[in-house]
Amino acid sequence: MPSTMQRISTPPPRIASPRPSSARPARKKIAPAHPVLPSGMLAGGVPPINVLIVEDNPINLKLLEAFVKRLKVRWKTAMNGRDAVKKWKGGGFHLVLMDIQLPIMNGLDATKEIRRLERVNSIGVFSSSASGVFSGSVTSEPEGTEGDIEDKDRLANIELFKSPVIIVALTASSLQSDRHEALAAGCNDFLTKPVNFVWLERKVMEWGCMQALIDFDGWRQWKDFAQDAEENDAAKKAAGAKAKSKKNRLSVTTAAA
Repeated sequence: MPSTMQRISTPPPRIASPRPSSARPARKKIAPAHPVLPSGMLAGGVPPINVLIVEDNPINLKLLEAFVKRLKVRWKTAMNGRDAVKKWKGGGFHLVLMDIQLPIMNGLDATKEIRRLERVNSIGVFSSSASGVFSGSVTSEPEGTEGDIEDKDRLANIELFKSPVIIVALTASSLQSDRHEALAAGCNDFLTKPVNFVWLERKVMEWGCMQALIDFDGWRQWKDFAQDAEENDAAKKAAGAKAKSKKNRLSVTTAAA
């Protein structure tokens, strides 16, 4: 019986071809325009500066207060230029955040008055020795005789004024003319609203370092005080945790009995 042969065709082996690259391009990580600074970066690094916030808008005032509170710096507030000058005369301020549009006395006039009082009381003037060499310390007594300064202009606690205060103008206007006017009035810098808190935090860091250099002894005393306060807080927390643990053990024992 003749045999029947069947031809079976075998498909050729498949060769894995490389997969085409994805048509969707990989997303590039966009770096932030400003580095994100950690919260409370002043803690333990430089002394906390004393800030005077001059702002008549309650919402802006609350925002600035929350900002300086997060940085753990001391602050006071004023809602008009006249009150700002009065509080500055009390001494101890390193930075003034000065709104320009203020009632009673605007920010520029308040800045001019502060600079005038600094000049009259010789704040930031270096004293020279008999040899004519600057001693590098701020004079504790105003220049000239006692009669040169009127009583209303005399600062009661001159030792609290280590250097001219740093004044930053805050305004909603971004015009160069307003910036030049603020700088001419005596402001050190100019910040347009809404406030860039990243920029402001970086500036506070710089100003804190400047104050540490100007008043190194005061900074050292602050550092010792801050270190002692931190140790006391840690001891209180440890004692509280120990007392709580003991109380929990007693309650468990009582329940078991």
